[in-house]
Amino acid sequence: MNKSLIALSLFLIASSASAQSLQDQLATIDQVQQDRVAAEQAAQRKAEAEMKAEEERERKAYEAQERKEARERAAVAAKNAAREKAKAEAAQADKHRDQSYEDQLRELEVERQKAELAALKAKAKRADDYIDRELKQQDAEADNIQAKADATRNVSEGTKSMMTSEGKAKEKKASSWFSSDRE
Repeated sequence: MNKSLIALSLFLIASSASAQSLQDQLATIDQVQQDRVAAEQAAQRKAEAEMKAEEERERKAYEAQERKEARERAAVAAKNAAREKAKAEAAQADKHRDQSYEDQLRELEVERQKAELAALKAKAKRADDYIDRELKQQDAEADNIQAKADATRNVSEGTKSMMTSEGKAKEKKASSWFSSDRE
């Protein structure tokens, strides 16, 4: 940079040497140097502005990428949450279905036990009826035996009475005078 400045200064000095005075030449060199410094500062400001603009673009791109990734993470999280919610609802539905099934099984068991109890009650009642029938049958048999005994006694008493009467009649006949047995 210094070499180009010196070369430029020499060129300007040589070309202007004939028409200008030393003061004018120094002013021209000073002006050229100020122009060059101003150009360098402008280039540096422009470079800094471009660098700032590039940094700003990169920052915005980074922020945009971060927002995009955050949206994607949120979407994945929402999808996972929805899947977990669906799983939980399915598990709850299964649990409810299982509980309902178990309730039905318990109801069936209670109904079965009630039916068994009713059958046992009916059997006990029938047993009571059977016992009653047996007792009535035994009573009837006892009455029948008693009736036969009474009939047999009556026949015996009748036979005895008849025999006694026949015996008395035979005695009477035998003791009578006109009996035909004596002949």
